[in-house]
Amino acid sequence: AAAATAVSILRRARRSASVSSDLIFVRPMRRISSRQRLMSGRLDAAIFLVGLLLGTWAFAWVFPSVEPLTVLGEYLGADTLPDAFHVTDLVINAIMVAAAVAIYILGGYMERHSACGPVTAEQAVNGSTASQS
Repeated sequence: AAAATAVSILRRARRSASVSSDLIFVRPMRRISSRQRLMSGRLDAAIFLVGLLLGTWAFAWVFPSVEPLTVLGEYLGADTLPDAFHVTDLVINAIMVAAAVAIYILGGYMERHSACGPVTAEQAVNGSTASQS
């Protein structure tokens, strides 16, 4: 009797889960055969491959006219900031730490002097400001 009751409860739970999943469109509206799934994947792959080949060909065709744009980011042939500015790693690290501290101080100043006032972490997560709470 207990086993029959458990089976009955499981069947009702499965039916109610099925109804709720249909209401929020979790499951597809129609069944798709394995052949359709296989062909859909092949079609996606074929379209991807054609796009890859066409895109590569188009880039190779256009590259001579855009080549000057690809080297704009090179700065004196240096690979790192210390090499580019002829300073030591320590100087670059000190500048980065100073910038982080300055941004922290400036952010605190701006938050204190804004119309909304300081915002707590909870308010930031919820998307509200101090004046809305």
